[in-house]
Amino acid sequence: PANPLAHDVTLRFEIPDWSGAPTTVLRSQLVPSADGPVAPFPAFTTHTLAAGAYATVIIRIPASVTPQMLRFEAPADFPLPAPDTRRRSARLLQVDLAPVP
Repeated sequence: PANPLAHDVTLRFEIPDWSGAPTTVLRSQLVPSADGPVAPFPAFTTHTLAAGAYATVIIRIPASVTPQMLRFEAPADFPLPAPDTRRRSARLLQVDLAPVP
């Protein structure tokens, strides 16, 4: 949301180790306007997270008079155990938004 103060967004992910890879990569990008185009806004930030663990990612959201969008991409995914046919890279468990002290 638009906010006159900077905030930290704390995201907690579950990173399963079913893919066999020791790490999972998530990329985040803060887009200045939620309804604007993605490019050529700032580059993605890469977060390398250990597989088989829970991971916490903290992202600083600057003050803004317009809504901003936090976008995530995972360049790799893998199938969930059978009989589930979905694919995933990680599971977002919790999001906290707190003003910067």
